[in-house]
Amino acid sequence: MSALLLGFEQSYQNLLRFLTRRVGCTETARELAHETWLRVAEAAPELPGSVPEQQRAYLYAVAHHLALDHLRRRQRGSRYGLGSETEEPADVPDPRPDLERSLSLRQAVGAVERALDGLPARCREILLAHRLDGLAQEELARRHGVSVKTVERDMSQAMDAVHGALLHWRGEPRTPRRRRQALSGLLGGSALLLAGGLGWRQWRAERSDSELLAAVGPALAEHHLFTQRAQFLDQRLPDGSELRLDADSELHWRWHAGLRQARLVRGNVYLSVQPDAQRPFIIQAGAYSVRVLGTAFELGLEGVDLRVAVEHGRVRLSQVNGDHRELRGGEQLRLRDRQSPGQAGPSEAVRTVAPWRKGWLEFQARPLDEVLGRLSRYLARPLSWSPEAGRQRVSARVHLPHLQEWLRLLPTSHGLLWRTRPDGGWHLALRED
Repeated sequence: MSALLLGFEQSYQNLLRFLTRRVGCTETARELAHETWLRVAEAAPELPGSVPEQQRAYLYAVAHHLALDHLRRRQRGSRYGLGSETEEPADVPDPRPDLERSLSLRQAVGAVERALDGLPARCREILLAHRLDGLAQEELARRHGVSVKTVERDMSQAMDAVHGALLHWRGEPRTPRRRRQALSGLLGGSALLLAGGLGWRQWRAERSDSELLAAVGPALAEHHLFTQRAQFLDQRLPDGSELRLDADSELHWRWHAGLRQARLVRGNVYLSVQPDAQRPFIIQAGAYSVRVLGTAFELGLEGVDLRVAVEHGRVRLSQVNGDHRELRGGEQLRLRDRQSPGQAGPSEAVRTVAPWRKGWLEFQARPLDEVLGRLSRYLARPLSWSPEAGRQRVSARVHLPHLQEWLRLLPTSHGLLWRTRPDGGWHLALRED
């Protein structure tokens, strides 16, 4: 046996723990450890001098790259809600359409359909029959009992409407064909647009979140995002906003013509929202909703308890009964047992929003049952604890890649004891239990 394979056999348990921390699953770690052995056995290289440190570094490098490849495949599968075990060949292009492009095309089709619906019936029928069915203008004139010039005029009117709708959708100015039309459009259309736009903005600003959600039309696009334990997900939304979903979390988002909507089902999400005065962004979480314009913040939902932490900008936190409260950058608020935002007391200062994005979690004098419940998302091994142990307070800054080491050291400073459960999980109790 080569010195490298002998080193593998001697360091197998340490390598298994290393891979488990990387992928969050003991079974997957075993498979990757076996694959590491096969890779080493196939190559069977002898490092110069057979120094043990060099042997160990080579083994861990092979294992590290295999773990990264596994996490990339799992990330691609979960990004589209296909589950953590879905794997895609790296050389096969993704057949799914880009979400932003798909939404953009749906909006364009919607703009054309609205323009056609606003046309006179004959005008619309002539355009569709000519462009879709290929009927000649003479045939259309006989069918409708009008002259060819009338057909040409109707088609011109319809094409102007479609062209104007697409220009409006793209945000481009429409160039009128005649000076008189330009003057009437400037005096009439602009005033109507200004009055209507200001009125719509004012109506939206005065409405509650529940009223806005009730008045919204059908969704242009929607998607379901979720993560498994020890897994994160980054997603760019159609408007350019970005989110990062924490481990063991779930979120739905829906895009409407005049509203951006999301619902956090469980877990934590960090959102960096692009400002858009024409389309408010509302995210629901349990009995609460948060309205944002342009800001970055974290939302955490544990059962019926909610935590909101604002990195910069401003959000408005509301309840179904209409009670609301504003939070600004550097503030966070905890709401327990469906507590009203107005009765939650003063907000807390927050130094780092969503530190889990960089692999850290911070707890300041939090009950141990809350701490362990949060940390269990990053472990494949199930955790449980006695009520007496769960009532203890903990202040800690935990580095998630070394979570298992932190858990092993926890009993020494709190008079606790880990016990192994029949299913392989861990149970934490007081030493005298």
